[in-house]
Amino acid sequence: MQLKKMSKSFTSTLKNLNWISIFYLLSIPAAALALLPWAIKQHLFLWPIVVYAIIHYAVDCLSITVGYHRLISHKAYEAHPVVKAIMLVTGAGAFQNSALVWSKDHRIHHREVDTDKDPYSINKGFWYAHFFWMFFKDEPLDLEKIPPDLKKDKMIMFQHNYYLPLALMMGFVVPILMGKLLVGSYMAGLYVGAVWRLFLSGHCTFGINSFAHMIGTRPYSVTCTARDNWFLSILTFGEGYHNYHHRFQADYRNGLVWYAWDPSKWIIYGLSRLGLTYNLNRIPEEKVHVARMEVAEQKLEQKGFNVASMVKHRMELLNVHQKMEALRAEFERYKNMGREQMDRSERAFVIVYKKRMKELSQARKAVIRKWKTERKLIRSLPRVAVG
Repeated sequence: MQLKKMSKSFTSTLKNLNWISIFYLLSIPAAALALLPWAIKQHLFLWPIVVYAIIHYAVDCLSITVGYHRLISHKAYEAHPVVKAIMLVTGAGAFQNSALVWSKDHRIHHREVDTDKDPYSINKGFWYAHFFWMFFKDEPLDLEKIPPDLKKDKMIMFQHNYYLPLALMMGFVVPILMGKLLVGSYMAGLYVGAVWRLFLSGHCTFGINSFAHMIGTRPYSVTCTARDNWFLSILTFGEGYHNYHHRFQADYRNGLVWYAWDPSKWIIYGLSRLGLTYNLNRIPEEKVHVARMEVAEQKLEQKGFNVASMVKHRMELLNVHQKMEALRAEFERYKNMGREQMDRSERAFVIVYKKRMKELSQARKAVIRKWKTERKLIRSLPRVAVG
């Protein structure tokens, strides 16, 4: 009986395997590594095609980060149709599925992170989260269950319907032709420009699902496994600040501070200065402060420290933030007034608004200083018993 059950389970698993996906995911790294001695002997790694492969690698990564991820999955900003079209066409060449399927899975990942419903849950193991999850067939795509904003978007649906020819053209045909153009070798274009490029861009992106849920820091949230990993950010053009992203997924930035390596946010911002991207969503600084405070308090509490005084100061900060948000809302309401009303009171209101915001900003800084002083003091005290 036990053998029969095992046999049925094995048969069911075989039926559920996505053999096309398995072939692609295994053949690319196998070809890249197994043929390496032959490629070196044939002098395929000529500098023009290597430079092209690096540029195309960047295009792959940025199409996923700037396009698939921040624009389509999270609606962190809006883009001119030309920018969106470029992201969809070049994104197909990264061979990570259509933007429709990619975004659907990614939204589920955020909603169900670290649960059995998470498509690439790290709790199922490193290799499962990294790429084994793609070895299995997805449920048949039911357009009724697809988020309305995705299925109503004609550009996204066009890319989904013509994904395979677009992927083959951008992922293989263009590199092969570039190989002939740059170094006179179709094979150099195929091996260096396509195989090695796809191997590296794919697995660096997959690393966000695996490494970025295992290695790194959690300064903004400890409720999920996502971590900030600066090294992965270098490889993925900014996606490695994953703990921040899971806490504030609607932000167009992943690397919060100006010096954080996040070329994706720089490109999005740069395009906004040209009018090609707009409505860039930024999480207010005060909310980020509160998030970091909460995590610091939780970590100290877990170590046995009494953090009641720190919590008190954080509550003070929240009160200041609420006043700032209310003042901003009033200012926005005022800006939407009719022109005649605005002309009569605009100068007086702006002066009051700026003065009040300055006062609240100073109050915020004062509370943050008190919180930091309290944290420093608490760290110097003996721990209390936990539980």
